[in-house]
Amino acid sequence: MLAATIEGIGFWTQGLPSWDAAAAFVRGGALQDTGARPAPQLLAANERRRAPDTVAVS
Repeated sequence: MLAATIEGIGFWTQGLPSWDAAAAFVRGGALQDTGARPAPQLLAANERRRAPDTVAVS
């Protein structure tokens, strides 16, 4: 038997910078003014610049 535990949820997109913001939006909330996407700390600086959003926020 396999067992799994969810320790947290990560979420980011333009206008919805967190899981809580996304949940509020689904319940009728408004989009938020978000800054630039978060910088991926595990990538080297030259790779960080070229990384698409899907890689940068994962």
